[in-house]
Amino acid sequence: MRFTSVFFLLILILVFPASNLYSQNLDYAKSIVNTLASEDYMGRGYTKKADLKAANFIKDEFRRYGIQPINSEYFRYFNLDVNTFPGKMEISLNGQKLRPGIDYLTDPSSPSLKGSFEVIRIRRQDLNKPDVLSEILMATAGKALMIDMNDTVKFSPSESEKISKLVDAIKYDPELKNPLTIILSDKKLTWGISGRQAKKVVVTLHSGELNPDDISFIEVDIKARLQRNYKTQNVIGIIPGKTVPDSFLVVTAHYDHLGIMGKETCFTGANDNASGIAMLLNLAKYFAENPPKYTLVLIALSAEELGLLGAASISNDPGLETGKIRFLVNFDMAGTGEEGIMVVNATVFKEEFERLQQLNSTESLLPSVRSRGEACISDHCIFYMKKVPCFYIYTLGGITAYHDIFDRAETLPLSAFDNYLKLMISFFETF
Repeated sequence: MRFTSVFFLLILILVFPASNLYSQNLDYAKSIVNTLASEDYMGRGYTKKADLKAANFIKDEFRRYGIQPINSEYFRYFNLDVNTFPGKMEISLNGQKLRPGIDYLTDPSSPSLKGSFEVIRIRRQDLNKPDVLSEILMATAGKALMIDMNDTVKFSPSESEKISKLVDAIKYDPELKNPLTIILSDKKLTWGISGRQAKKVVVTLHSGELNPDDISFIEVDIKARLQRNYKTQNVIGIIPGKTVPDSFLVVTAHYDHLGIMGKETCFTGANDNASGIAMLLNLAKYFAENPPKYTLVLIALSAEELGLLGAASISNDPGLETGKIRFLVNFDMAGTGEEGIMVVNATVFKEEFERLQQLNSTESLLPSVRSRGEACISDHCIFYMKKVPCFYIYTLGGITAYHDIFDRAETLPLSAFDNYLKLMISFFETF
């Protein structure tokens, strides 16, 4: 009886602390995502300095765990141009108000516009008929041109490519005197962010239950503001290595997202990329208590969504010598994982990838660790072009919300986060 009691006591001591540790990690991750993806942070864009608010949150977490800045400053500033929508965002069809983010999206490069405009419709199939196209375009001066992309006509791949390029040209052609172009499509609405402001407004309408034949006029009231030379910041901290302090392991994740489209529509970016910051800060917390062999550099990047601008800036920072980087891992979209993870550059850095796979297999952590080749689709690309060995890792499965208003904290499962974190800790500890 006494032996049994002692045995179960040992089980409690050995098992529950570990279980509690990873429960705490998940709770911490959820708290980070809930904070950064709340509407108080306004999509971590460049209206009302929401990017700075997010950067200050990350900086405070670094300080909380005793993570030091490089050269006494956590922030590394750089400038950018960005088009923003801080004010009104209202669109009506035939007098019926539409829902931003659900019924329509304004192109991120659109300027301000207010007015009511007659709608002239052109079908996708007409774009392949020069005479018809020319006649319609000549009639659009002062009106809204609506390009209906929902016809069922089949085109060859070369014809489809030609039509797509023509649509892009029509959208922004300054020679056309229409102040507004409407793209009517049944495809999923996904937004972006732009560093420029075009000459005319472009609106994508989700066709849904709309009958194109019934659309006769559109009313718009859009307030846009192009901010030139806007100052933003990367956040960088270090944990000195125990035995090889002059060589670096680097963790990156971007904290910016798309911001707001008018006063009522926020793209909160829970998976993209509050979840990546949750991974970065969990790694920061662990390695602050368990310093690695190499110096660990933690970089929360701004302006990924604007073209990897934050990574480009920090890669030239004199405080971060890229030649000293032993390995870099970039985390972007770390919030699902039901189907495992995808590793970009796995085919390039085969030894490290095989090590990651072996760790996952030995510890039975994730359903899969999949291989992908080069892909310049996130911040790692800037470092890779500078010959830095690196991975970009993202989770697979789960929700499909991406660059839309549905990428929210309350629907982000973080279903594999504990095991994903455990795998990455083990991976970094192999260096």
